[in-house]
Amino acid sequence: MYKKLIAWMNQLLKTVIVILFTMMVLVVFLQVVSRYIFESPFSWSEELARYLSIWVTFLGAAVAIGTRNHIQIDVFVNLLPDKLRKYNDLLVDLLQVVFAVIMLVAGGLMLPIVLDNLTPALQISAGYVYASIPVSAVFMALYLGSNIYEDIMEIKGVN
Repeated sequence: MYKKLIAWMNQLLKTVIVILFTMMVLVVFLQVVSRYIFESPFSWSEELARYLSIWVTFLGAAVAIGTRNHIQIDVFVNLLPDKLRKYNDLLVDLLQVVFAVIMLVAGGLMLPIVLDNLTPALQISAGYVYASIPVSAVFMALYLGSNIYEDIMEIKGVN
């Protein structure tokens, strides 16, 4: 059951990331064309590209956690025996849950503060940008729940 949820979540997030990244590339392309060909740059394009980049980064971090593809220095971890390596994986995932909870709480506390602030060029609520923090934290926590379950099953020797 949970594997279907994770697979669906993977597909959803990857699709959203591709859409946001494509939008970002198009906005930057339009900015370049408007600046160098028409000599009349858009005032909003740089800001929109930055906000799209923020969303892509945070959602991409969640997907990286889910697929266990975050950058890591594993020189010493690879020296550990298999059993200890499995416990290390569990410990790392538990620490990441702590970080995700901190992101969720801090992002949730930040949202009401910035909700009424308007962005300079787009004149939209800054809450749309800051919402990327708690939203990605929720996805990270869901992925980590799955990862921790898999870690425990590996430690128990159940595949």
